[in-house]
Amino acid sequence: MSSLLFVLAALVMLSSAPAMSAEDHLVSHLNVNHVDVSIRFQGQSILLFGAVSRGTDVIIEVVSPNEPLELARKSRFGPVWLESGHVTVRSAPGLIYLLSSRPISELLGPGARRELGLTLDRVLDSAVISGDSGAKPQWGAALLRLKRQNGDYVEQDHGVSLEGGRLFYTHVDLPAQAPLGRYRVSIYLVRDGEVVQRQQQNLVVQEVHLVHWLSHTAHVYGWTFGALFTLGVMILGFVLGVALRPSRNA
Repeated sequence: MSSLLFVLAALVMLSSAPAMSAEDHLVSHLNVNHVDVSIRFQGQSILLFGAVSRGTDVIIEVVSPNEPLELARKSRFGPVWLESGHVTVRSAPGLIYLLSSRPISELLGPGARRELGLTLDRVLDSAVISGDSGAKPQWGAALLRLKRQNGDYVEQDHGVSLEGGRLFYTHVDLPAQAPLGRYRVSIYLVRDGEVVQRQQQNLVVQEVHLVHWLSHTAHVYGWTFGALFTLGVMILGFVLGVALRPSRNA
């Protein structure tokens, strides 16, 4: 409800602004540019809105930092399925969202999309696949299929709403397991099959200090963290046992 009210207020404010000149213009804004991730983080919806020249369309690209991914392939040997291949994928973004006011294929040609990187499969150009790299095309196809199934790589036609031909808004939904780091948010203004304006903003997703310290310690000092955690639980159990032990009258 608060996001809807925010959008309505933005539309009223922008519609009362002076008319734009004949030159193409793009104005955009994120309602937040910093997201704190705590233990209770369940995801967050980010509002992106702004104003454009009449007769134009909008494409929004959201790209998260790279996130390593392990992929395994299973093959059937008789009555059982066994792992027959394993790779690690690096230099591939954890999330990619392509949102547009109309289907991107209608707004830009294949060459322009490839040049601007506005395709989901462009991630294969920079992805580093180590392991069974002899079958990289197959692993790349599996990566895209898995990411699309999980909703991590999304191309959404009509994902950007245009009001009155000038005002646009969309929601960028971050999942509970959103990658940490600096996200690149690119906004493209398109007219007659060409990008006439482009803006870029940053969105920082960061763990709060205590959670970050615990996560870093558990990752780097796994055995030590596990031993100290177990010891702490034992001490807590002992203290609670003593405190809650029923008293005996002499």
